[in-house]
Amino acid sequence: MYFVIRSIIRVNTSTACNRQINNSKLNKEPIFIIGVPRSGTTFVYQKLTQGGDFIYINNIVSIFYDYIYLGFRLMKFLKFNFMNKVFKSYYGRTEMYGLYAPSECGQFWRQWFSDTNKMYSLNVQSEIFQSEARSIVYSCQSLFNQKFIFKNLNLSVCLIELHKAFPDSTLIIVERDTNDILKSIRKARKKLNIPLHTEWSVKTNFTNDMQNFNHDQAIRGQIKLIRDVIKRDSKLWPSQNRINVKYEELDDVYFDEITQKIK
Repeated sequence: MYFVIRSIIRVNTSTACNRQINNSKLNKEPIFIIGVPRSGTTFVYQKLTQGGDFIYINNIVSIFYDYIYLGFRLMKFLKFNFMNKVFKSYYGRTEMYGLYAPSECGQFWRQWFSDTNKMYSLNVQSEIFQSEARSIVYSCQSLFNQKFIFKNLNLSVCLIELHKAFPDSTLIIVERDTNDILKSIRKARKKLNIPLHTEWSVKTNFTNDMQNFNHDQAIRGQIKLIRDVIKRDSKLWPSQNRINVKYEELDDVYFDEITQKIK
């Protein structure tokens, strides 16, 4: 019965999404924040969502992760203004800091992607992902007439499929000093009790090689692989749709400049 109800809701939600798109002018494209773990992507996400310029998945909407259009309909009913006031996180997680805090909402993307084969990758036909993701994202945008901004690190290694679905979107690529990332990941792994020779956060094919390296070498290998994938696949976007952000240079003026470029 549970799965029957979910199927009915999913069909009705899909119909509502398509109706919303048909009744709207689609002139906005989503924004995706990507980068290596512990590079500052959560901070960038939280800062860019403080001004009310974009819609984003908060911890209420994330409850409806496989029907987020319904979540955004609720936000519309509540007259939510999408002005984030939360600048805390626990290794990317924000649910403990309030219902309205921006969420990475990994469950939303796991409708189409998984890391069951170690590398985070698409687990449905590409055409299905493109159709369903577009329908959801564009319908939510049209509800508020604002761009949708996402932060999900796993998308950093799925840019080819992301580009197929949203070729006119904008990428914000967050960069940080390698040694600072290394220290931060090492600290996170210790605090979260991540076993040695096991990847944490973004899963890559480097998992198979980790047995041959010491702890720091393995982390550096993961960082390099993710960076190499981003460098290679982000070139699918034209230069005007790619924004490289250096964590060490971030300040309020810098964020204002970024916001003006992408809003």
